[in-house]
Amino acid sequence: MAWLFRGQPYSAAAGAVVSLYLSDVGFITEPADSPANTYWDRRLRVALSLERSLFARGNVGGRSEMSAGVTVAENLDGALDGWSNYDWDGRRIDIWYSAKEKPVWADFSLVWSGTAERFTPGTDEVRIDLRDLQLLLERPYQVNRFAGTGGAEGFAELAGRRKPRAMGRPKQISPIQICKSPVVYAYGDGPCGGVLAAHDRGDLFTAVGGDYSTYAAMAAASMAGVDYVTCNALGLIRFASQPVGPVTLDVEGRTLSGSAAVTFANMLSVILPIDTSLTSGDFATGTVAAMNSLCPQVLGHWYDGGSEVLVADIVDEWAESIGVYWGFDLNRKLVLGRFDAPKPTADFSFVQRGILSIDPTATERRLATQTIGYGRRWRTLSDAEIAGSIVTGRDALGQEWQAATYTDGTVATQSLLARTERVDTCLMSQSAAAAEALRRVGLHGPRREGFELRVPFTPGLDAGATVSVTHDRHGLSGGKRFVVMAADRDAAAEEHLLTLWG
Repeated sequence: MAWLFRGQPYSAAAGAVVSLYLSDVGFITEPADSPANTYWDRRLRVALSLERSLFARGNVGGRSEMSAGVTVAENLDGALDGWSNYDWDGRRIDIWYSAKEKPVWADFSLVWSGTAERFTPGTDEVRIDLRDLQLLLERPYQVNRFAGTGGAEGFAELAGRRKPRAMGRPKQISPIQICKSPVVYAYGDGPCGGVLAAHDRGDLFTAVGGDYSTYAAMAAASMAGVDYVTCNALGLIRFASQPVGPVTLDVEGRTLSGSAAVTFANMLSVILPIDTSLTSGDFATGTVAAMNSLCPQVLGHWYDGGSEVLVADIVDEWAESIGVYWGFDLNRKLVLGRFDAPKPTADFSFVQRGILSIDPTATERRLATQTIGYGRRWRTLSDAEIAGSIVTGRDALGQEWQAATYTDGTVATQSLLARTERVDTCLMSQSAAAAEALRRVGLHGPRREGFELRVPFTPGLDAGATVSVTHDRHGLSGGKRFVVMAADRDAAAEEHLLTLWG
């Protein structure tokens, strides 16, 4: 059994990335291999130790969470002292494994590919802390800022402020005024689907003008007989006169290929190339189309630019709305999935003779009632802020959330301490919220089992996989399928410790 490590830190002296090779047994590639004729120095003490969970603790949706990962190499002779001269943070790390005693290059499988978080030198050993590529999303959401130079770049007072951004179909948002003459507000930072409705103190503007492709054309447009015109290419709206306020809008946000991006996968496809170094080519093949098919619900999100938030946190907020997880695979591609019951066909199967240990674990109480908050009004209005002419629907203008609830009476009868939960989401329609409430109760309402399963190290086995377990204990003699909620990879022991749910 053998492990290989390749680190690619940046060398200021060379002005380039360098490749460094280690192994736990000593290894040399052949001339026909890639890399060819390369010696992998025998120094690895711990090739790989990390745990990945399907979600952060307590969440059902969001990023797959990796706890502290580490690689440790011997340095008793000081041969690795010079490694502290390299820049390691954010640089690529690849780790391979072979179960064979005397492997050749073709026998190795890539078992982890990510980045270094930090390098720690030492007298006896050096340590490289590992992170996966989710690190690339730990950057500020919305890189576009107002220049404060007038026109579409806003007042001087706005200089440096992040521009607002509407995604999906948010409603009752409060746009940012960027010019007083003409009267212009910003609701987006680039091509948007458009304004669906505009209100002043809750009173609907009905005389809708045209849409113009540039700020200059919008600013020069005649306002005779209209309440407002737009420049949706820049996410702007111009009013004929200064509204009393508060001004609120229902809009379609940023577009993808000419149409408003309203689903989770499409919204993600829009923002990642803008706010991170990722491109459309960094998505796993087919994952966007598959997610759009599985989760076509319309979402709505509004960011006014007045706060600092990370891309990863915004993506988590969207994902948690529909029980979706996201993370990177061994090919360094972004993969999207939804937490569901175990798949009909297992990805991996374990029988008793191949199981090192199995222990039952506690699971959460059954879920009897799920409430989903939807249709958020991002700028609620107090009664004093609502125009006196509005009689019907005044209360609704001040209500931030609508709610859809589903209760399984059978679960409530059988389990006296069954859970009642509420989650506020980015979902926009009652039907989508009701369906999500039903789905979650259907997933968490039945009696579930949990196990900790220890098995030999298995390449490709990770959180999110479905495994089949057959054992003569715990009612598993006929085999049962589970979702891997967490996978702890221990290279030193050459084992996987799995947390299972099913």
